[in-house]
Amino acid sequence: MSAELQANHHIDSMPEAVGGFDERILRQILCSVDNNAHLSQRQLSNELGIALGSVNWYIKRCMHKGLIKISRAPLRRYMYYLTPQGMEEKGRLVAQYLKWSLDFFRMGREESASILARCAANGRFDILLAGNSDLAEIFIMSAVDTPVTIHAIYDEVHNKGGKRLRVPITGVIPAGMPGATYILTDMFRPQATWDSLCAAGIAARSIVVPELLYFRPVEKRVQ
Repeated sequence: MSAELQANHHIDSMPEAVGGFDERILRQILCSVDNNAHLSQRQLSNELGIALGSVNWYIKRCMHKGLIKISRAPLRRYMYYLTPQGMEEKGRLVAQYLKWSLDFFRMGREESASILARCAANGRFDILLAGNSDLAEIFIMSAVDTPVTIHAIYDEVHNKGGKRLRVPITGVIPAGMPGATYILTDMFRPQATWDSLCAAGIAARSIVVPELLYFRPVEKRVQ
């Protein structure tokens, strides 16, 4: 698969642009249109997993900015094409995404290795990841050839994948592991996952929050 196609299908957590214009969606739309001019807005909606109205808004915005042009096709359909400016913008967004991905992977490997080494040094060999994400995958890779064991990935929402790099994904916090360390790897709902762990009786001191998440948990006060 080409680099631009990988960037098109990988939506994890690229930072959003200012002004409400999500560069993840813009990148995906430009790549999809460039790959298939016959795509309908409904097909784009299904492919990208966003509302049809949102696709329509982005298409109109792209046309207004001179990134996409439109022509009529048979059976009252339309065909979308990238303008030279649209091709240039697509290339910029793909390059930006790939640079961000490489930087994220490098920083993730460094921090995950450091966290797992500290866990092992403190005799905490049983690890549970809280959040099914790219960051969780980096921790799994970093755990290879270390004395720690990552037993499962807990995620209330994204838990239908079965396994990630052979580590089972579950929507229920595993029981029977009182001495386990929970590493927060939820890049989408970190506060909600933190709250779920605390509600299940997991002590805050047993939860590790990587700095790469740029997240500071807000602990709920008991009334």
